[in-house]
Amino acid sequence: MRSELTPATSTAGGLPTHRGGIHVVVAHGDTLSGLAGKHYGAQEYWPLIWDYNRAKIGPNPNRIEKGTLLDLPLLSSFSSAQRGDARRRHKSWESFPHGPSEHAHHGPKVRR
Repeated sequence: MRSELTPATSTAGGLPTHRGGIHVVVAHGDTLSGLAGKHYGAQEYWPLIWDYNRAKIGPNPNRIEKGTLLDLPLLSSFSSAQRGDARRRHKSWESFPHGPSEHAHHGPKVRR
């Protein structure tokens, strides 16, 4: 389920607001890297989604809850420095604990 977000400009923390972005409801089997690949064209941009939605996701990108409503601003609303930082950090998901039912996978995965 997706719906268009209302246009805005910026946040105090330097992250973009919803300038033409979308809402995505996390489904079973979704990963942040999968969502980034689908909506941003590159799985390496998953840290952008995590950073923007950290209050909803929490401290571990490997544990996103089914049914969580995530905000995905347009990729173009992130600065080139933010996109570069995300690409540098994309392998960091491996350093976070995985739930007991999770197996090896490529990118942060939805918790069941």
